[in-house]
Amino acid sequence: MRLTGLLKRTLVYCFLLTAITCSPVPQYEDVIVQSVSDENQYRFLTLKNGLRTVLVSDVKADLSTVVIGVQAGGYADKAPGLAHFTEHMLFMGSKNYKNVSFGDYVEDRGGTYNGYTSSDRTVYYFQINHRYALNTSLILSDMLGEPLLEEKSFESAIEAVDSEYTIGLRNDVRSLMLLQNNLGKPGSPESRMFIVGSRETLNVTDIHEQVTEYHASYYSANLMVLVIVANDTLDNLEEQAQASFGEIPNNNRPLPSYKPLAFPTSDPTYLSKKIYYKKKTKGHNLEVMFPINLANFPSVDYITYLLGYEGVGSFDKYVTSRHLVTNCYTDIGGDISKTYFYKMCDLTDKGLKQHDAIVRMLFTYLNTVCAGGVNTEVWTADNDIKDLLFRFQDKVAALSTAWILSSNMMETDDVRAFLDAPSTRELDVGKENEILSFFSPNNFNIYLGSDTFSGDYKTEVAPQLTELEPRFKTPYLVETLTDDYLNSLRNTPVDPDLHLPPSNPFTPTDFSILPVSDSAGPLPVEIQELEEGEASIWWMQDTLWSTPKIWTKCKIYPGEGFVADAYQAVQDALLGYLANFSDSLGFHDARSVGYDPYVTFSKAWILGMSGYSDPVKFELVLRQYMAAFVEFTKTAANVTEEELQSVAVTPALKSWDESEVSTLRQSLNNIERLLNDDFIDPSDKTIVAKTIKALDVQNYIRDFLEEVSVICSVMGNTRQEEALRLANIVKEGVQEMGSKLSAEDRRSLTDDKRMRKLEQGPVHVLRRKALSEEEATSAIITYYAMGRSNEDGGQSGRGQEYTLYALNGILDLIMSTSCFNYLRTEKKLGYSAGCMSYNDENNIGFAFFAQGSRAGAGPDLMQREIDNLVSTTYTKLQLLAETPEGAAKFEEVKKTVVEKLERARSFTRFDLFK
Repeated sequence: MRLTGLLKRTLVYCFLLTAITCSPVPQYEDVIVQSVSDENQYRFLTLKNGLRTVLVSDVKADLSTVVIGVQAGGYADKAPGLAHFTEHMLFMGSKNYKNVSFGDYVEDRGGTYNGYTSSDRTVYYFQINHRYALNTSLILSDMLGEPLLEEKSFESAIEAVDSEYTIGLRNDVRSLMLLQNNLGKPGSPESRMFIVGSRETLNVTDIHEQVTEYHASYYSANLMVLVIVANDTLDNLEEQAQASFGEIPNNNRPLPSYKPLAFPTSDPTYLSKKIYYKKKTKGHNLEVMFPINLANFPSVDYITYLLGYEGVGSFDKYVTSRHLVTNCYTDIGGDISKTYFYKMCDLTDKGLKQHDAIVRMLFTYLNTVCAGGVNTEVWTADNDIKDLLFRFQDKVAALSTAWILSSNMMETDDVRAFLDAPSTRELDVGKENEILSFFSPNNFNIYLGSDTFSGDYKTEVAPQLTELEPRFKTPYLVETLTDDYLNSLRNTPVDPDLHLPPSNPFTPTDFSILPVSDSAGPLPVEIQELEEGEASIWWMQDTLWSTPKIWTKCKIYPGEGFVADAYQAVQDALLGYLANFSDSLGFHDARSVGYDPYVTFSKAWILGMSGYSDPVKFELVLRQYMAAFVEFTKTAANVTEEELQSVAVTPALKSWDESEVSTLRQSLNNIERLLNDDFIDPSDKTIVAKTIKALDVQNYIRDFLEEVSVICSVMGNTRQEEALRLANIVKEGVQEMGSKLSAEDRRSLTDDKRMRKLEQGPVHVLRRKALSEEEATSAIITYYAMGRSNEDGGQSGRGQEYTLYALNGILDLIMSTSCFNYLRTEKKLGYSAGCMSYNDENNIGFAFFAQGSRAGAGPDLMQREIDNLVSTTYTKLQLLAETPEGAAKFEEVKKTVVEKLERARSFTRFDLFK
């Protein structure tokens, strides 16, 4: 299932979260519309100091969560990066808590915290055990209202900002956004925006005056929003809010106003352009951007649905089925002053050469679906689907609830819509048609990026890129589109394969909860044993969460000749890419109404599905998906050489090539694979992939399916007889693929991870040089393997392994703050620095990490400082263990770990195959 553009961009660049509009005083009845499955209680109020607040009483919340947002960010900067610098300075102490570090206080008590700065807001949050929530709120309130802002702390904050800037230099999303902003209208907030900032931009003589003025101007209670989520009564939460955040000063500051627009709509001075730019990572991207000021429009859901639709008749299906594009994303970019829509596509090599044809296909689709204005049937169907998904959504985590509420509080004055309830939408035909009018060849830009483009010479697709964006050093060139080109987009011929979305046959209607069966229990029950010609089938009824959903999962295990090596890993990876490109496995219509069929290839093949437990629709989707998968195996078994290379080998090589880059995140992600026998080095997979032919894939599929064993689980709002029926749909599909079903339990062939890639005992050092000379950071992770684990502590009876897990958690709480202070604050090894316990289903360990760009602070120095920290901490712990203070500290952190282990786990997290 493809990620939306919003999710993708948020994961890689949290600083550029967007907003549309806001108002300091609500105008609607203070009733927040919530889903029928939402058991929370909500209260909207304004505190005594004018701070708009939403309180949430969540009986299933295991921690107290606080999110507070300031409605000012990078657009209010005088010096680029000032808002971000101010965010860091607030963590450097406050008037009434001069000797208390907010971070230390939270982490010492098992909590988490952070902050971020975007174009139009700055947001802070923490999660902590409820008994510490009031004191933490008092510290955060003082930090926001009366920070010290001392000059002695400036260097530390500037170092943190500059580290974030340096780490992001090779981030394509940041680079493209900054390039777009710089190409906007001079004088607009976007044209001068550089949110993250750097040492260069903040190294100004009056930085103290600037940060003081910025805080006084925008850190006022009337410009803030607050959300508190906790397992407590609304009255108690209101008392906590008034006692802490009600003390933030209200300076009655006006809401910041930003103008003019960076891209005035239909202005040929800034539009009708094609911008070529060089990507910093491998691959090709096409973005078509449509500027539009959405402050005048109540909703953009209809056009977002049309552009994001992936099913029959869609642009996405059209270009992916022709192997021009691997993924498409649709989203809204911008902020409270201007907004734009974009359609972004990851291109194949073939798609790069035919990018103009792809743009014409997009306008063919737009010309078709926008003709005649808004289609009321499609609008209603889309709204009904959104309402269905909202009404029966799964339990939303406390922090996610707080993010949604705080974001919407800064974007709308309609209290009813604070939880994104679709029922608050109303069709305004005139406004919808006005929005559609902006999606024309008079109002767009094209951004075409590739790692193959160059600032030194022209390529087959792009001219020489003679311009250079100053902040992120991105080579680019702007071309004005010709009248002939624009006219070709206005007069596209009708294509029968591009049309409005049809009605959805998979929409569920039965959401009834079944009575609990007498045979239901806390663990799965095997209702069909593994035998010749049969699958092992396990069933578990949801007896706790009362959710109208079912989860199925079937693993297909290969025969005895199976060998887990680089050849197998590459074959599985290529099958995954082929499946992602398969028209038959898309099932967008089913996914859009809450069903999620999927297949993965990782030694065993896994077929699964989750979705609403409507017995008719669930079985319909599963049957059709299984039939589609059977057809896919036949098609893949006849894959052509050209198709294999374009849609599987090329993107796989790109992925493995990127994983060679020595970054902290990649190192952290690779811990488990380094320790387990199933780790295959990317370089080994690259060698194999470059030699694999279509015939190899065909033989692999045939050999895999010759004889298999199948184990299925069916869990949720379902009876035993239905579980048997659903699992047998998969079993029969496997038999249709020509497989013989064995009675042998072959899970150990693929699931046994007791063997290690790296032997225990000696020290293993893996060094990798960054692939790009532009990579300015060093990264290190030192991992200590402590022992084995089968689970994450969710079940009893773990014995010594469980005790080791708990002790590792205690060590995490004891060391996390000192690691951060020593590696980042004292030694200034980089913005990302610290330590963490590491627990997966197989290994228990402890990791120290650092990533930074300071001159002289390379990996060797980082390792020496980590070794020194380990040594000195060991000595301190030995001495502390002999004192009453040490005993008290141990009991405190032990209590926190016990509380974490006792937290309820949602039903969906139970996995039979663990």
